[in-house]
Amino acid sequence: LAHYARQILRELRRRNFFNDPGNNHSGRIPAYLGEAALVLHGHVDPEETREWLQCALDVYGSFFPHFGGRDGAWAQGTFYGSSYTKWYLPFFFAIERHTGFSFLDRPFFRHLSQFFMHFAPPGWEIHPFCDGYWCLPEDEEWPGFFAQNPYGVYAERFGPDVARAFDAQTPAPELFKLHLMDVFRVPFRSRVADSAGPAAQSRVFRDAGFVSMHSCIEDPAEDTAVLVRASPFGTVSHMHADNGCFSIISRGKGLVTPSGYFGRGAGTRHHVAWTKQTVAHNCVLIDGVGQRSERFDAVGRIVSLEDSREVACTCLDLSGAYPMLESYTRLVFLLRPALVVVYDDLMAPAEVQVSWLLHTLSPPSVEADRVTVDRDPAALNVRLFTAPDDLALSYTDRHGVDPNEGEPEELHRHQAPQYHLTWETGPASRRRFLCVMPVNGADAQIEEDEMQLCVSYQDHALQFE
Repeated sequence: LAHYARQILRELRRRNFFNDPGNNHSGRIPAYLGEAALVLHGHVDPEETREWLQCALDVYGSFFPHFGGRDGAWAQGTFYGSSYTKWYLPFFFAIERHTGFSFLDRPFFRHLSQFFMHFAPPGWEIHPFCDGYWCLPEDEEWPGFFAQNPYGVYAERFGPDVARAFDAQTPAPELFKLHLMDVFRVPFRSRVADSAGPAAQSRVFRDAGFVSMHSCIEDPAEDTAVLVRASPFGTVSHMHADNGCFSIISRGKGLVTPSGYFGRGAGTRHHVAWTKQTVAHNCVLIDGVGQRSERFDAVGRIVSLEDSREVACTCLDLSGAYPMLESYTRLVFLLRPALVVVYDDLMAPAEVQVSWLLHTLSPPSVEADRVTVDRDPAALNVRLFTAPDDLALSYTDRHGVDPNEGEPEELHRHQAPQYHLTWETGPASRRRFLCVMPVNGADAQIEEDEMQLCVSYQDHALQFE
């Protein structure tokens, strides 16, 4: 154990982790160093264990976590958010048990239950965004990342009633040899009601770059959610070239989703050339080119989130993700309970062709300019408008790179089919798109004239140039 601790300290110094904390694998090992210091106290040189413990305390008492901010979201998405926010918990619990001090009182940990409440309620079949978004409970990767339910730690201490109700619905995990959080978990001292803030139907996580808009967040079986990513962290690590991507989940079913696979396939041809690329997401391509992958500067910006109870709207500035454009603004609306509208305004220095992309998990039914996606018990209709009206719609069930391409046959895995819709335009220097998506039979009315489109739903109307 002492040898392992010395290796950890050497590795943190070799990676210059204190000045370059973006290596997500390094973020958890200071906790192991701190645990070694506690266990080996009195067995090795006290100066050495003091150095180990001080290193761990410095990391978790200052800049950690790199991929999360005060709002409690994890920039690498839900899948890695669940895993990478539990490795350090046994060390945190030990410090809390013996000193009374808790790292969990810091703002990130206090608000973390809000992120899971909005992006991973019970029963969802996908969890956008980033690597691992599609995993189902039966997927072999899922148990390792969600073992011991770290969400429950944050929900029981700080979460609103909805978050704690979701935790109570989470199946009890099995005992894994490498995930003994249930052994080390200690009761919290006291709970301040709603110290993470109350449950709201919409929430913006600017530090990590996510927006969540729900129709009925407390009831996932009836809820319709629109999730959006526009991140200051760019497209590096487990994040994809997908700024501006949105996903629609209704009644637990993914209607509009990211596409591609990851699982145990990090670094495969499919993962690198499809899953991490813009073409796999609900974004646009400019002259066939997407956002730059593995770039810290390929960023999106959340300008605003407004919610009037009946209508929620987020405004995104995606200019940083598309340097070939002069400007790109995307507005995403949720008219409750069940109408989603996306409005894009793009300007380029010269004429460009735009590919407007949408991905589904069920085969779409296409009739003229209308697309229907049925994923029982949820369903979606899609119509896309632009001016001039020169859209050409196509779809396929083939990825650009097959999930098993280039892999030894013994490692091939069956992957569920996915479907990829593309609307292609002719050349223009300015493009505005309006995508109208009624969910579960919502009755949306679209009125067109030469210059404007009006979308009406129940008592609400949105008008676009």
